[in-house]
Amino acid sequence: MDLRKQAPTITAVCLTVLTGLAIAGSVYWLRPVLVPFVLAVFLSICVTPVVEILHRRARIPQILAIVATLLIGLTVLILLAAICAQAVSELQADRDAYALQIDRLQQDFLVPFLGRLGIEDPLAVVESLEPRQGLSLISLVLTELLQIASDGAVVLIYLFFLLASHSTFGESHGTWHRIRRTIAQYISLKVGISAATAILVWATLATLGVPLAVVFGLLTFALNFVPNVGSMIAMVLPVPVVLMHDAFGPGTKVAAIAIPSTIHFVIGNVLEPRLMGRSLDLHPVAVLLGLLAWGMLWGIVGVFLAVPLTSGLKIVFEELGYTQPIADLFAGRASAGDAHPDEGE
Repeated sequence: MDLRKQAPTITAVCLTVLTGLAIAGSVYWLRPVLVPFVLAVFLSICVTPVVEILHRRARIPQILAIVATLLIGLTVLILLAAICAQAVSELQADRDAYALQIDRLQQDFLVPFLGRLGIEDPLAVVESLEPRQGLSLISLVLTELLQIASDGAVVLIYLFFLLASHSTFGESHGTWHRIRRTIAQYISLKVGISAATAILVWATLATLGVPLAVVFGLLTFALNFVPNVGSMIAMVLPVPVVLMHDAFGPGTKVAAIAIPSTIHFVIGNVLEPRLMGRSLDLHPVAVLLGLLAWGMLWGIVGVFLAVPLTSGLKIVFEELGYTQPIADLFAGRASAGDAHPDEGE
């Protein structure tokens, strides 16, 4: 290999890697400012159709249409914060009662079962499992959602200016137009699928009399935006509450676990892939790596926005040209020649 001929390529690759690391560091350092702004950008994509309907069809002035849309958004945030705060306080108030029920389940069922398996000290094994962490996980997720809702004022300020300037950038073309169109398609489908899943799960749990049914429906809606692992977490969260409820018989407990699990499985593995198709053109491994990377940079907000952010990066890499191989890796293609088969040589 002639290193002199390869020197420009090696230099370009090294500069690209260093630039990427610098951008990642800046994104992490500036997250107090960037996270509300990025949330506002995604919300503007979601609510722009509402503003356009109010402005063009209802003949409402644009500013009034924006204000009305923001008031609706503020109402949703207040309701979200109220539900999360009530759920957190209810879990905190009943924590001791749930803890006693967990200990009873350990002594009555799990310890004898492990003893039959031949384990010498089943009590020590059970104590090391710490099943009470399930309640802590529910409280953690609700607390994070409450924090996001409490920061909504800053997001709404950004959102107002983004919507007010919609006439400036909304009709543009090029990279941003392509990113906006792709993300709008993904969000519209994801919101519909997540809402349907949440309503079915809430209706099932409420019919069976499971406590915190509204909360579990809300968590189902939110966690469904987390690829791969979100639906699994949403399935597991109600299990401790169902198992520890004294009023439930074995049949009710089985139904409260099996029916929501079936809903998650059918919608997540049958319905959603058919509706989504390859709209984002992202490989599952790229989605998982994006989930980890954005989670490290921006926490739970990065986890929720990992898929559209990764898709936006892929589009940017495609538009730059010389980073097309990176975009091909995101899509799971072996070579750049497969990326755009309809283009000429």
